Amino acid sequence: MEELPTLLASDRKQLAAASATESKDRVVLVGVVIVLASYLPMLFLHFAELWHKPHYRYFPFLLVAVGCLLRQRWRLEVEGERRRILWVFDGGAVGVLGVSLLGLLLALMTFSPRMAAVSFVISMGVWARLLATQGRLENPFGVWCLLWLLIPLPVGVDNAVLQWVYRVTTSVSSKILDIAGRFHVVEGLSLSLSTKTFFVDQACGGMLSLMGMFAVMLVIVVWRRRGLVHSLLLLASSVFWACFLSVLCVLIVGVAWSRFSLDLNIGAGRDVLGVVLFFGACLAGLSTDALFKFLFTPLDDSRIIGEMASQERSPLLRWWNTVMSWQLPEWRVAIAVKWRRSWAQVYFVALAVLGVLLAGLSAYDWTKRRAIPPEQISERLSGETLATTQAGWMLVDFLTESRDPRDVSGEHSIQWAFQWGDRRVQVALNYPFPSGHGLTESYVNRGWSKESEELLTSRDWALRESYFQKPSGERGFLLSSLCLVNGEAVGLLPGRPSTVWRKMQKDRPLTDEPLCQIQAWVSGEALTPEQAEEVRQAFLDFRAVLRKELQVISGEPFIAT
Repeated sequence: MEELPTLLASDRKQLAAASATESKDRVVLVGVVIVLASYLPMLFLHFAELWHKPHYRYFPFLLVAVGCLLRQRWRLEVEGERRRILWVFDGGAVGVLGVSLLGLLLALMTFSPRMAAVSFVISMGVWARLLATQGRLENPFGVWCLLWLLIPLPVGVDNAVLQWVYRVTTSVSSKILDIAGRFHVVEGLSLSLSTKTFFVDQACGGMLSLMGMFAVMLVIVVWRRRGLVHSLLLLASSVFWACFLSVLCVLIVGVAWSRFSLDLNIGAGRDVLGVVLFFGACLAGLSTDALFKFLFTPLDDSRIIGEMASQERSPLLRWWNTVMSWQLPEWRVAIAVKWRRSWAQVYFVALAVLGVLLAGLSAYDWTKRRAIPPEQISERLSGETLATTQAGWMLVDFLTESRDPRDVSGEHSIQWAFQWGDRRVQVALNYPFPSGHGLTESYVNRGWSKESEELLTSRDWALRESYFQKPSGERGFLLSSLCLVNGEAVGLLPGRPSTVWRKMQKDRPLTDEPLCQIQAWVSGEALTPEQAEEVRQAFLDFRAVLRKELQVISGEPFIAT
């Protein structure tokens, strides 16, 4: 009978320990919910922006891969005190979490989804490291590195990488067509076969880009847990495979048109071809990984045994095995400084407050968006809109065109063609663009070389003038301006990001609004200064008329500038 109280006491201790563990697990669950809910509104906007960039549309594949790798490396059974997650950090982790909070605060001030995504990735590194040190997550460093692929490269680097791949693809495709005896004409990044012109930057964009191939290789590296040298070589091979698959895509598009009159450069055909080749990229990555494993695996020297083993082993063999055994960090470090409960409360309270503010601003942004259906613009504008604007200019053609939503020239285009003496001038309104459109790069990709460029500004309105030429001696003159779909003028150069308060004072949405681009193009012999001035004045008149029409469509008051 004396043993019964002892047993009851031990049971009470076990129940108390179990209750404490469950309470800790609930705290962990609440913490996870706070972190995800705080970042979710801005992550949703960030992913929407990525979807507008065809060469970053691999990110759904990347998110699935990260989820599968986390599930694979999560350990359900751990021993002793590690059955619950302890709030223990070192000083460096506390500082990094502070940096992530500052990044989220900056994202709140400028309403920047990209900055919020950077803050999210930084904070995920701290939490992954915590779980690794607690024995819950096995070697999460590589998985955390994958999250950085959700952050686009800076615009200049991004464009330079893509242009290099496109130039290589065009050159190699042209040589293969020469060997096959297919007559074709190359101008910039365009290939003309019989009656059809294909643009390489449209055919081999999307998930087949170098960024997509790099993502595939990095997922394989993390999944297979390859050594450092193996990983670097595999990532470097993504350049070769990106160029190879881009060339293959261009050749398939060309053969489909020349043999079967099937255009795979637009619509659903291009989407299906892109998905098929992306799976081919995955197989190419796995094959390359298997080859490198065969070539660069450490050599087995276990058969050299005995007292003379150290002398019989080759120094080169030891060096090779050492180098090939290098691994990425595993984040299994000792922890010296504990996270006090007050610090944890400050972090989660600050994160929750920022999350609530971001959710409220996202709701405000949604209510302020005023999308104008493209049909309203095309119905409002006609050939007569610009027919009588400029004396001496005769309207000879009017055209409305709808393209692929991912077309670099805009999904919709309204075009006027004028006869001006012995020259033909093309005036166009192209829309929408999610951000500033590199119009001059589009002409360079079509075989023109840019001679000079000048930016003219007047109040809030900007005008870009560009001069082009071809090897044949033909010259081109391009004028362009940007405005919002409601007719409000914008500059052509990126400025300082506006704060949320400034945008709200102007009763504007917080995200970047779609842009319209007004342009005029004349080619032929070189223009005299007097002729260039006449084209410039005509463009300014056309621009004022089109801006007024856009403001009428949107109900905005017209203010001349």
